[in-house]
Amino acid sequence: MPPKGSSKRKAAEALPAAEAVPAAEPAAAEESTGRRSGRSAAKPQGSYGGPIPRGPKKAKTTEEKDAVTADAPAASAEVNTNPADEKEAAPEESKAEEPAPVADEQVTKVAEEVPDKAQEAAAQATPDVAVETKGAVSSGAVEVGSMIPLDVTLKTDEDKEVSVKDLVAEKGAVFFLYPKANTPGCTTQACGFRDNYAEFKTANFEVYGISMDNPKPLATWKTKQNFGYTLLSDPKQVLIKALGGSKTVKTVTRSHFVVEKGGKLLLASIGVKPAESQKAALEFVKAL
Repeated sequence: MPPKGSSKRKAAEALPAAEAVPAAEPAAAEESTGRRSGRSAAKPQGSYGGPIPRGPKKAKTTEEKDAVTADAPAASAEVNTNPADEKEAAPEESKAEEPAPVADEQVTKVAEEVPDKAQEAAAQATPDVAVETKGAVSSGAVEVGSMIPLDVTLKTDEDKEVSVKDLVAEKGAVFFLYPKANTPGCTTQACGFRDNYAEFKTANFEVYGISMDNPKPLATWKTKQNFGYTLLSDPKQVLIKALGGSKTVKTVTRSHFVVEKGGKLLLASIGVKPAESQKAALEFVKAL
């Protein structure tokens, strides 16, 4: 025979479980009634007031949660491969690299000042030596800007020796070359220098005529034409070749040369016309 009270204890333990089952039936009936009347039914409540689990369809498994967590950073780390987006981003980078307008203006200003300063310096400096070459220049001639030979000694129309060094010691010199004394073309050239001799002296330049003639015919011609300057005899073309006016061993090319005080060659005009020689030489010395 079972002990007293054991049946009552079993009945008391089974009572809560029996009461929990019917509690879900009214909720299901109420939900069904709510659908028919068009009203939303109240959320079903469990035995302890919490929501009733809906089963595996609503709950996410651990594998699904891990997959969602893994996909999130991957999506945020995707690289934008759209070319249009890259083109739109490019101008912003180029704009950031562009120098400020002030810097551009300064660079342009400096670039403009460089040639201006060079031109200004050239204008203030002594005029550049000019070279007018017509006809063949004798080999071994002095280049414009270089020193002429100062150790050369020539004879004057008075048959006196004079060194080139003495001729350019105190003044500049204008040497004009002519083929033959007392000939029409040479007389025209020599008379041009005679008529403007005072202007050359005012510019601090002395005038000298040079040819291969001997001193005696030079003296005769000088007296006849009343030349105020000295005529030089260079039969071996020593100075004539150095200046570049030698044509052959027996003739010279009509020319004129401007030499500054001290002996530097400033101008070499070779192959000039008789009437134009003195004009060109005078314009040059006046411009110095």
